[in-house]
Amino acid sequence: MKFRFVQYFLIVVAILLIAGCALNSEVLRLKHAAVNGDIILVRQLLAEHGDINVNAQDKNGNTALMHATSSGEIKIVRILLSAGADVNAKNKRRNTALTIATRQGNVNMVDTLINAGADVSMKNKGGFTALRIAAENSQAEIIRMLMAAGAVDKLGRTALMFAALSGDYATANNLLIDGVDVNAKDKLGNSALMHAASNGRIKIVNILLRTGANVNAKNKRRSTSLIIAVRFEHVAMVETLLSAGADVSVKDMSGNTALKIAEVNGQKKIARMLLKAGAIN
Repeated sequence: MKFRFVQYFLIVVAILLIAGCALNSEVLRLKHAAVNGDIILVRQLLAEHGDINVNAQDKNGNTALMHATSSGEIKIVRILLSAGADVNAKNKRRNTALTIATRQGNVNMVDTLINAGADVSMKNKGGFTALRIAAENSQAEIIRMLMAAGAVDKLGRTALMFAALSGDYATANNLLIDGVDVNAKDKLGNSALMHAASNGRIKIVNILLRTGANVNAKNKRRSTSLIIAVRFEHVAMVETLLSAGADVSVKDMSGNTALKIAEVNGQKKIARMLLKAGAIN
């Protein structure tokens, strides 16, 4: 009786081991199919093995979705996502499919993953978000996509602020149409208007002002867009801001008005403009 029980036990163990090996084999085949772009095999495995774990991880923590992303297999990525692949799964280096796609500069892949709900705020083991990776690799299109999805950089700058800095009128206009906060500030207290003023982006400044940007908002150094424009010697920008009602009496953290900054820096034309607008020595 005892012998038969042992036999039965061993048979059960053997069946479980075989089933486990078969399952592991299918997961391994799914991984290789994802890497090699074998759409037919991916579909076959998902159809024939309804219990296959699409989120199984290899020794490095990578899933089939990550392998497909790394290989640029966007059709397979979409199939896996439809089959329940976790778009925010992390490998051992805490990279997600999104950070992998961003590092490779794959615009279409990034777009697909964002639309699938990829978390744009997640950081890998090195503390890098997808946005930081994109910024360090000068991937302008991906930066715009990530920030439109709500990503912010380490200084808290938004997509609108980046558009203001670069003079990207189309992106700024689209973001404003979508209803982003025109007066949002970064960690230094700068608004999109201030960023535009610092780089002399008059066209951007005009659309920001028309959409309700506060011309007299102050950053953490108590500088306004006018003070910033004067400091950077943007004559046309100063004129635009004055026409929009910029307060010439505001003092920054050091007690300097726009006029004082202009006079110290020998900006005679700007000084005359400020005096005409009511600035007092």
